[in-house]
Amino acid sequence: MHHRRYAWRNVRSHRIQPFFNGFNGRCSVINGHGGNIYLLAKQLGCNINEIIDMSSNVNPVGPPPGLLTFLKENIERITALPEADAGAAADKFADAYNLDPERVLAGSGTTQFIYSIPLALGSKRVLILGPTYSDYADACLMHNISFRYLTTDGSVLFRHDIDEIRNQVNGCDTVFICNPNNPTGTLIPAVELELLCRSSPETCFIIDESYLPFAQSDIDESMLNSGLSNLIILNSMSKIFRIPGIRIGFLISSKKIAEKLERYALPWSVNSLAQVSVQYLMGKRDETESFIEKTK
Repeated sequence: MHHRRYAWRNVRSHRIQPFFNGFNGRCSVINGHGGNIYLLAKQLGCNINEIIDMSSNVNPVGPPPGLLTFLKENIERITALPEADAGAAADKFADAYNLDPERVLAGSGTTQFIYSIPLALGSKRVLILGPTYSDYADACLMHNISFRYLTTDGSVLFRHDIDEIRNQVNGCDTVFICNPNNPTGTLIPAVELELLCRSSPETCFIIDESYLPFAQSDIDESMLNSGLSNLIILNSMSKIFRIPGIRIGFLISSKKIAEKLERYALPWSVNSLAQVSVQYLMGKRDETESFIEKTK
């Protein structure tokens, strides 16, 4: 996996020290993205079933009832090429959330978009709210794009001051915000994020809402329907539905930005089972919402 080689550089920039005695020398992935139980098992000489993976934040409840059975029943889909742009899956997602389908792209997880967005936008100066998910920085490193962190700490419960963010945005053309944040769990209210986006119309804000379905809030904090022209929303199905191995995620933006991202999309990047899983999950909205509420 191409971005893993940046893991140690990324940790040093975060000023984070790994705390796995006698283990760091054998497994570099601890210093960056987690979840690589296959490499870890190989290095430790054990079976993957012997590893308790606490580095991958997925739903402990498991996948929604019926999904695995549905995928088994559709296993023959792998004998033919999937739809090249996963357009039907994107349309199904758009329909479920009352979105213009021309604003929605389907990809091989949100990772596909995290790595293509800075390149597609021609980003020069990126701001990342931290501490946070390492792939935002890794994407910048891959494309040799300058980035810096606006960090916070436990003394303020890892919350960011919106006025400080606004001041730090000056001079940046792209901003990554994980909301709720991974790993701190802090949530910036949507109303504050919208004001932030409106205050810097020339800056593109990427709001990663991968963990929003887990948030226990009486208010819908999603920005899916904000309609702002300088906003990109990332939506993952891996976390809440515990299907990270399927690789399916969505990007929601203005039509103009979506067209830019389409130019960097690889054909057939979303596999057949990922595409039909969207048809299943978005086609059973009542059951899906009930499952999400049970998870909370």
